[in-house]
Amino acid sequence: MLEDFRDHDPNPTVHERAWMQTNPYPAVVRVLVLAMVAVMVGLSTANEPSPETPSPVSVAARTAG
Repeated sequence: MLEDFRDHDPNPTVHERAWMQTNPYPAVVRVLVLAMVAVMVGLSTANEPSPETPSPVSVAARTAG
């Protein structure tokens, strides 16, 4: 098992260097912003009144008149 550590090449490859130099925070912020927009759109459409269910005011106006 110790020979595995001795034989390891400590110099990273070009791909490994690219992954080590990337900054994950901008991607995380973009994902969070998109998730917040999706939640806001979902909540705004869920709170929209349905045309099939009349409001109590319109029901009372029809029965009273």
